[in-house]
Amino acid sequence: MRRMTVELVPDPRWLELPGQASTAWDAIESVAILDILRLDFGRGTKVVLAEVVLREDRPLEQVHAAGLVEVIAILRRDGLRYTAIAKTQTPPELLHIMKRFDLDLIWDVPVLRSRERIITTVVGEEAELKRYLDLVGEFGKVTGVTFQAVSQHQRGVLGSLSRRQREMLLAAHREGYYAYPRRVRTEDLARKMGIRKSTLIEHLRRAENKLIQEVLTGY
Repeated sequence: MRRMTVELVPDPRWLELPGQASTAWDAIESVAILDILRLDFGRGTKVVLAEVVLREDRPLEQVHAAGLVEVIAILRRDGLRYTAIAKTQTPPELLHIMKRFDLDLIWDVPVLRSRERIITTVVGEEAELKRYLDLVGEFGKVTGVTFQAVSQHQRGVLGSLSRRQREMLLAAHREGYYAYPRRVRTEDLARKMGIRKSTLIEHLRRAENKLIQEVLTGY
């Protein structure tokens, strides 16, 4: 089993999305998927942790396509660059294309999408990797393919955190700490968790920094 990363220059016709999806994509410079939290080929949905770079200064929540993209939580903003958890829905007219990618593969990161290039990473056996590479080639020009051995000990992005850091981060997300605007104050969140405000902030900052370092390695 090997990890394969493919770089593709997309055929422009596959960038022309229907209706609102096309309008939303026009406002986005690039999307780097840092972790794939949920993927359902049958329904055409996925939930991802992503870094989104916008083309203009506007709130990420305003860049949406009704029924197609939902920003679940904004974790960080730095100018035009957002780190967020989002749910996407493949348009019904494109669902048949997504279903073709329902192969015997593990979807991994890095994943990057812009108008100039698309990078995807999958893990699987040789036969399935070849099927994926042939399929991807239908949507543009493959300009690079790299392979990497897979260790049985490699972990998902949240696996890089300590148990306590993971608990704190998930609790903060559930309570709306990372929502925009925030639904809970730091003091109230710390009180709910039975810890001091300074301790909560330290755990969250350490977790956030570790996640960023983990998912951006190689960029």
